[in-house]
Amino acid sequence: MIYLDNAATSRFKPQTVLRAVINELKNGANPGRGAHSDSIRAAAAVMNARAAVRTLAGDPQAEVVFTKNCTEALNLAIFGTLKNGGHIIATDNEHNSVLRPLFELKRLGKIRLTILPSGQYGAPSAKDVENALTPETYLVCVNHISNVTGAKADVRSIGRLTAERGILLLVDGAQSLGHAEIDMKKYGIDMLAAAGHKGLHGPQGTGFLAFNRGLAAAENNTFYGGIALQNYEENNGGVNGIESQNDERNNGFFNGIESQNYEKNNGVVNGAKTQNYEENNTEKNGLFRGIVPRNNAENGEPFKSIAPQNYDENKVILNVGNNAENTVFQERKKSGFSGKITLKPILFGGTGTASDSVYQPSSAPEAFESGTVNTPGICGLAEGIKWTLENKKEIEEKIRVLSRELLNGLASIKKVILYTAQNDLNGVVSFNVEGMTSSDAGDILNENYGIAVRTGLHCAPLVHNRLKTLKNGAVRVGIGYVNTRSDIKKLLSAVNDMTR
Repeated sequence: MIYLDNAATSRFKPQTVLRAVINELKNGANPGRGAHSDSIRAAAAVMNARAAVRTLAGDPQAEVVFTKNCTEALNLAIFGTLKNGGHIIATDNEHNSVLRPLFELKRLGKIRLTILPSGQYGAPSAKDVENALTPETYLVCVNHISNVTGAKADVRSIGRLTAERGILLLVDGAQSLGHAEIDMKKYGIDMLAAAGHKGLHGPQGTGFLAFNRGLAAAENNTFYGGIALQNYEENNGGVNGIESQNDERNNGFFNGIESQNYEKNNGVVNGAKTQNYEENNTEKNGLFRGIVPRNNAENGEPFKSIAPQNYDENKVILNVGNNAENTVFQERKKSGFSGKITLKPILFGGTGTASDSVYQPSSAPEAFESGTVNTPGICGLAEGIKWTLENKKEIEEKIRVLSRELLNGLASIKKVILYTAQNDLNGVVSFNVEGMTSSDAGDILNENYGIAVRTGLHCAPLVHNRLKTLKNGAVRVGIGYVNTRSDIKKLLSAVNDMTR
C-alpha cells in the first residue's frame, strides 16, 4: 500500500516512539496518584512530555494540558474561555472541531460569531480580522494550515494584531505542527491545539492544548463560571449534610449555558432538522456572520445554501504599526474581554490533587486532566516530538519537494480540478477528476493501484461550500515523512490513467 493519508494520521512512527509506548505498557503505573516509585516515575515521564511540548511550541512558560486528540483540546479552549455575550471570529477554513462548538454556542445565544471567508485558495489576513473586530470580540480562532486546501494562514500577523488589541488567539495546529514554523511567544498565540498522531509522529489518542500561563486561574480559586462555591456547613439535608443545589442561573451547564430542549429548538440531535435562519441574510463587507446550516432533504447536503448574515457596523479599526520581526508578546493590553478571562475546565473528576474537596481544583494542568491520562501515549508523543524536532529540516524539505512535484503533475492532467494553490507546499493537496465523485476516485486508487488517500468532506463543510464540492467531496493527498518521489509518480500515473 502506498500510504498518502498522513493528514488523517501519520503512518510512520519512529522506533523510539514504539519503544516508549511498549515500555510504559509493560511497566505502567498511574501518574500523580500514588506515592510509590513507579507512580512517581510515570509522573516524571508526563512532566518530561510537557517540557517537550513547550520546546515545540516555543514557550518555555506555557501550561500544557494533555487531551485525547486535537478536537478535545479545541473544545477545551473554546468552551473553557466562554464569555457570555462576547464575540468570536473564526474562518471558513476551520475544521468541525472548531465550527461545531462555535455554532452550538451561537445557537444557544451565548456568543455572536463572525466567519471570515478565505477566497478560493487562500486564508483570511490580519486585515480581514481587523475589519471584523467589535468591542465585544474576545477570541479569534485560526486554522494554521487547512486540512482541505493546504492554505496557510499568516498567524504571525494575526497574532500581532490580537496581542496589541488584547484579544485571545487560538490556533489549530493539527496540520502544521512538525513541519511548519510555529512559536507561541513570537507569534502572540494564547492557545495552541494539536494532535499527537499526525506531523508529530506520535500515537493515536494523544493531543494537547498549550496555553499562555496568564490564562491559568489563581491558586485556590473558589469561583467557577462566576458563581461562588458555597459553604455547605451552612446547609442542611443532602448526603452528609451537603445539600444538592439547584442554581437556576446556570441550569445544569457551565458558564451559564442552558441545557436546551432540542424539540423546541429544532436541533441537530437524533436527526432533527437544522435551523433555517432567513433573517438578516444581507451580504456586507464580504463577512459572513452567524452562518447556519440549511436542511436539504433532496440531496442530503447539509450546507447546500449558506446565507451571509448582516454584519453590524460597529467595528474597531486598529493600526497595527511596525513591530520588530521577533517581538515577544509577553504583556498584553487588558482591554475588552480578554483581560478578565481564565481558562476553566470542562471535564470534572479526580485529579490526584485537592482530594479533600468535592470541587474541581483550579490549578493547571491538573484541573484540566480529570481521570487517568494516557501515559503510554504521552510517553510515545514525547519521543515523537523529540524525533520530529531532530529531523525537522529534512521533513520540511521532503514535504515541500513532494508537494511541488504533485501539484505540478496534477496541473498538467487536463481533467483534474485542483483545489490547492501552486505555492501551498504544505503536504495537503486536494483535487477531483472530472465526471467522477471523490469516493469513486478514491475507490479506484485503492482497489486498482493500492494507493490510500482521503475522500469526502474532510469534516470541513464551509471549505467545501466555498469550493462547491459539497456534493462530490474531494480527493485529498496527505504527504508525510514516509513518502517518496516514487509514491508521487505512481499516484500521478494512476490519476492520468483514470482520466482516459
